[in-house]
Amino acid sequence: MKKLLCILLALLLTVGLFACGSQSKPADKPADEPAKEDTAPAEPAKEEDKPADTTPAEEPAEEPAEEPADDKAAGPMSNDEKDAKLKAVFGDIAIYPEYRCLTGSGDGYALDEVDHQARDPYKVAFVFSTSSAASKNIVNGLYKYQDHFNYKLEESYADGDVDKFMTLLETYALDDYDGFILNPDNNVYPRTKELCDELGIPYVFVLSPYKDADGNNMVPAVGENDYNDGTAVINWLLENYEGRFGAVDPADIGVIGLYWSTNIPMTQRVQAAEDVWKEKYPEYADHFFYVDTAAQTPPVSQEAAYNEISTFITSHGSEYKYWLIASAAGLFANGASRAIESLGLDANTMICSIGIEELINQWNAGYDGCWAGCVAIDSELYGLPMISGLLALMDGRAEQTTLWSDLKAANDEAAYFIVDATVMTRDIYKDYLETCGTIKEYFQK
Repeated sequence: MKKLLCILLALLLTVGLFACGSQSKPADKPADEPAKEDTAPAEPAKEEDKPADTTPAEEPAEEPAEEPADDKAAGPMSNDEKDAKLKAVFGDIAIYPEYRCLTGSGDGYALDEVDHQARDPYKVAFVFSTSSAASKNIVNGLYKYQDHFNYKLEESYADGDVDKFMTLLETYALDDYDGFILNPDNNVYPRTKELCDELGIPYVFVLSPYKDADGNNMVPAVGENDYNDGTAVINWLLENYEGRFGAVDPADIGVIGLYWSTNIPMTQRVQAAEDVWKEKYPEYADHFFYVDTAAQTPPVSQEAAYNEISTFITSHGSEYKYWLIASAAGLFANGASRAIESLGLDANTMICSIGIEELINQWNAGYDGCWAGCVAIDSELYGLPMISGLLALMDGRAEQTTLWSDLKAANDEAAYFIVDATVMTRDIYKDYLETCGTIKEYFQK
């Protein structure tokens, strides 16, 4: 028995010595395994002591080169790349500029490759300060996209009451809503952001961005470049008025910027119109006039525009033979066109606006008057970047500061998603609506 025990003890000692010897060889250790506590401390610290034929894991610099970074971190997609993707999905349709809002290289696009059906439906609240034709059309589109993106939508309007707006947000939070699509009064942007951040519910602002005093965007927002839109309006008027008036002397033309001065986006639109007019006709700089609906109740309505244009033209009508009206909103253009017709000046006036809904209704009814063009974004299509951005936030694929990272400007706290627009006329609007229909049907399946 003693002899057997001795033999066993000798075997154990041999195995123990072999194991100790094997631990002293760093080349035999996996590259991602830390050195053992009982290893001599000098050895792992000295790179020159390691064998030249070390494992590939000891050359980590080569790994990123072999596997390029995710394309989500890449720069913005070019228009050609976007157009190619759109045609691959929707077929050989005409590509209008706003269609490019559906795809990009960051997170939060309608064509992101995400399985939205792999989770429970989200509860989304659409809360606007006031109701308008544009807001109604946007929310109508969002209702249609519910099945495709797997969410349930509820809409509310605060009727211009900022306290009611805040109460609506708190109520939705108590009802366990997952995300907000918001259009607050611009006077309470900071208050709205603060409340939403406290509630911890993802949100996007729409139609108008919230910017600080330095012009930096503060929250994720979907909207338009208002200055560029205003530029497009006045340029279209200047390029096309001869088709309506003939080759007239610019000295006989008066130009009106029709807007509501309390609203920053509207103000930027008419400022752009003034800048372009003065640059093109500096000798007639004083022919540009601001017509503000702020004194009217309510200030944002067809009636407000009708009243202000009627009063202004009656006072200045003898000074100019022709009028160009750059309207900051479609409902203003509707009221202005009615005022012009009542004054018998339809043939001598040309109006271009921002917003398409009111003018489409007129064109469908056979209208062919002085309101001749608009800078357009289909409102239902407009809703797609709103909901797809919010979905990325609710999914956790992006945060407030990283959403649409490919679009975020250097000093912005969050990205402002600018949807490009098209100058729409009576000649092309039906084709535009047809191709929009093809796209919207895709997201209703």
